Amino acid sequence: MANIVREPGPLIILCNHLGFQSHSSRVEGFREALKLYAPMLEITQVVEGHDDRVLSKKKLTAAFKVLPETVGVYNVGAANLAVVAAIQQNILHRKPVFIGHELTENTRLMLKEGHMAIAIDQNPEQQVQFALSVLMHHFGFEGMDYITLPYLSPVPFTLYGPTNI
Repeated sequence: MANIVREPGPLIILCNHLGFQSHSSRVEGFREALKLYAPMLEITQVVEGHDDRVLSKKKLTAAFKVLPETVGVYNVGAANLAVVAAIQQNILHRKPVFIGHELTENTRLMLKEGHMAIAIDQNPEQQVQFALSVLMHHFGFEGMDYITLPYLSPVPFTLYGPTNI
């Protein structure tokens, strides 16, 4: 976001619920990175949409009406379709930079059509394989000596944009 947004302005974050540790961690990490790399950008609002497409669109639309100068939206959850639907209401003064998570059929299309700038993919298939390896190691299965304590995931995340999908 710090490298893509060209003008200072407010940012809105959409999450499921800040009570989810993974979502609150993403929000705080994003906040810390902005302080370091883009102090001119400010997280003005965190919207909790419970990963519900209808509720998220409604809450984002309301936030956009209050903050029509919003320059970026970061969705830490699963309601990417709601973000695009809210942006397409044409409430904002300009099209915001939209960053979300996971490369899916929907986000692939959003990237291709220019609705989304970046999809942060956590390679869920590889994460599942790692989790199974950890379980097998934990329960003493043979051949799992490449897994050691503490269990730290070697699975990388991948940033997808319109040019590398």
